Amino acid sequence: MARHRTEDFIALWAPRPRRNRAGPLWPQVICRWDQENDNPLVVKSVPLLIFIDGFGLFRNTYRSLVGYYVTPASFSAQDRRRRMNTFPLFLSPHGFVWEEVVDTLWSLIPLDKGIEVDIGGQKTLLCVFMLCYIGDMPQQNANSGTLRPRASKYCPRCIVGKKINVDGLDNPLAILQFDKDSQSRYHHQAAAMRKQAGTLNATRKRAYCSQWGMTLDEPALARLTPASDLVAVPTS
Repeated sequence: MARHRTEDFIALWAPRPRRNRAGPLWPQVICRWDQENDNPLVVKSVPLLIFIDGFGLFRNTYRSLVGYYVTPASFSAQDRRRRMNTFPLFLSPHGFVWEEVVDTLWSLIPLDKGIEVDIGGQKTLLCVFMLCYIGDMPQQNANSGTLRPRASKYCPRCIVGKKINVDGLDNPLAILQFDKDSQSRYHHQAAAMRKQAGTLNATRKRAYCSQWGMTLDEPALARLTPASDLVAVPTS
């Protein structure tokens, strides 16, 4: 694939996959509804913004809970900030296992694929899908399967290491000249690395994941929303 501005070439796995019905990710995991039905249905899409955040209930005692909030993405920025337009889906208990909490949301997968409903007497394919996950940096690391900020490579969007940060103290240009195109994380590349890590034994897998700043297990949200790009995660 060529970039017209510089007329050089980048690998096919490098471009960010688009999150839509025509993009590369959707057909890989969800069958096209218009190919399965002779009579195309009217489609209603409801994109959602999912905000995940951990917080404490008490000022003097650390009891961390995680909230899972849903906001319609079609609202304007002003309407999205209104409390009445934010819908809490659940609050996880203290001491929870995040993977088990996500597994309880499997009932939402048919909505992402699209369900046939009757709206005003007309058969309609209703697609209520996750547009993107938002949250602070520690939570986005967990969402994308990246290690915490104390790791050697801690950024969910690139493979910048602590050495570059240390060099930046003496030479700020070391950070400004960081090649984000070749050193970024990409969805298809991360999926291939996950597949390679799965072929290693426990010791080598732990070393491999530590080297590249990846968690040992695939992120739980990838099972819930397989058509999403969890690498290109925005940070609120």
